[in-house]
Amino acid sequence: MSERRIPENTSGYARWLADQIAKRTSGIRLSPTTSLFVGMALEGYADWLDRTEAKTLPFVVTAIEPADTGASEVVAAALNLHVATAAYTAAIMTRPGARIMLRHGTRVVSVSDKQSTGDAGLYADRQTQAHPE
Repeated sequence: MSERRIPENTSGYARWLADQIAKRTSGIRLSPTTSLFVGMALEGYADWLDRTEAKTLPFVVTAIEPADTGASEVVAAALNLHVATAAYTAAIMTRPGARIMLRHGTRVVSVSDKQSTGDAGLYADRQTQAHPE
């Protein structure tokens, strides 16, 4: 059975390579410290590739952590509103402490209530959707 090939210069490939280095598979001869730093660099490169690709897609889902950290992260990007909405809903469920934002270009489509969880959070989210008038 052949192994599935991941296209090079993609975030998936960088993450796969970082995982292989972390596992220290045969044929890779690096010290543990070097393996750690190379793996971290590849993860950073994969994140950069994800952000670069997200800039080319119209729908972007972003998670903004609570005020104490204030960090934001692109959770998903999509060409299709339905796919972006599914990612947005999943992000609300998996990150209950974060404010989740769905954007179309620069326009905010929806912002979750940062304290939301479960069905109540989805209901609160529907109440805060931005609709241009």
